[in-house]
Amino acid sequence: MSGRKQKYQGKHQKRNQKRPQSSPYRLTRSTLSELSSFLLSDPDDLTRGLALAKLATGRNMRSLVDASLDFEILSTGAGKLSNSWRYGEASSPIFDEASKLVTKDDNYILLPPCVAKPIAQARSQSIPIDILESRVARLLAGKRGPSGQLITPNALQRVIDFEFTTVNMTRFERDFIADRKMNDNMQNFYAAFSAKTLHKHHTDFIALFLPEDEIEAYKQTPIPDDTLFGSKKALSSHGVEYVFSQLQSALRNALIKENRIAAHNIYTAYVVNLLQFATMHRPAPDVFRTIGAFLDDFNQVEIVDKSDSSARLVPVCQRARQVILHYIDYLKCYQERFRFINTNNYQAIDDMLSGRSNLFRIQTASTFLPNFDHLRGYLSDAVFRSINWHRHTMASLLIQSDVDRDVLAAFMGHRQALDSPTKSSSTFRYQQLLDISERVDHIMEALALPKSSLMSK
Repeated sequence: MSGRKQKYQGKHQKRNQKRPQSSPYRLTRSTLSELSSFLLSDPDDLTRGLALAKLATGRNMRSLVDASLDFEILSTGAGKLSNSWRYGEASSPIFDEASKLVTKDDNYILLPPCVAKPIAQARSQSIPIDILESRVARLLAGKRGPSGQLITPNALQRVIDFEFTTVNMTRFERDFIADRKMNDNMQNFYAAFSAKTLHKHHTDFIALFLPEDEIEAYKQTPIPDDTLFGSKKALSSHGVEYVFSQLQSALRNALIKENRIAAHNIYTAYVVNLLQFATMHRPAPDVFRTIGAFLDDFNQVEIVDKSDSSARLVPVCQRARQVILHYIDYLKCYQERFRFINTNNYQAIDDMLSGRSNLFRIQTASTFLPNFDHLRGYLSDAVFRSINWHRHTMASLLIQSDVDRDVLAAFMGHRQALDSPTKSSSTFRYQQLLDISERVDHIMEALALPKSSLMSK
């Protein structure tokens, strides 16, 4: 392959994934029905079964038969096939105690018996993948749809790209089922999502071309309503309550001991963590930067939490807005304590309130440090400063509340390849972000966040 072709190969593949329903590469329903009948005509033919597996999953041969991906046939005859996605883990004393949304390291798709059987057979025979691919290619050689479309192994894998929206499947669910590269959509790393919804959409997809009797066993395989796949950093509601209760307890202890420095730092940590939870801001030493990042009377915040490409303007929900306003009032009162006894501290808080320095700064016995990075001296647990649970958790809770995941991606600052939300042809509206912010407010209300009167002025 030439250097130029190799350079643009990834972009061409992504363009192919975006082909519209009217694309000449799309196989019609009648073609799919005929093709399904052809592939099912000999249940003992391994090659036909593997071609059907490609059609039913959108996967390449490696993702079907590679021994590194767990596979088993269940008592119903359906198959259970894992995918290659691996989710990051985190650990700290408090984080480990907090309950999570995903409780098992078992992410899989279910397959009807007519697909599971040939996959099991191919795995047991240890036939090289390239030989299996060539057999499928020979099987389909010369076959065309009614409009002359070539029916190739790649055409089988692309059917899910054309049809996933037909069955209300999200492209994130499609990526999971087809075992696409995890980083094709960055939200894949953050989301915990419903296994039952995923399998329902997959069932609806294969029902487009498989007869009812072939997917009956698939439908009868039980999946608990509360089973979630995905992020291991997403906390459950109880987990979120537990983390914030630890901050509240630490703050009460500091106030009882009249340790104003510790109280300031712990209260600052509480405000930062709550704002991160409400806006899905990543952990960062200069988290939220200056007071000038908050706009429109603190109804919006400009976030730059990774690089310039991560810059985004997002709404601040009403509950989070009250928290930041209360913190500003607290800083003004706290500043007065230093007017005549410590001019350096008085000036440091003035810099915070005027935007000449970061808004959230850690205090020591002698000064205010430039940012939030030194919190570990007062709260050593990484859950309060470096574990990205806020972003994973809120994204997952929003997905459970059925928000539009593409709008959620914009809120989180994810950029899709070959797409720009600010281009003139974009149909994106800021109201969509406001709608998500309203959902965030409802989630915080359900969690009883924030706690009132957490810090007296």
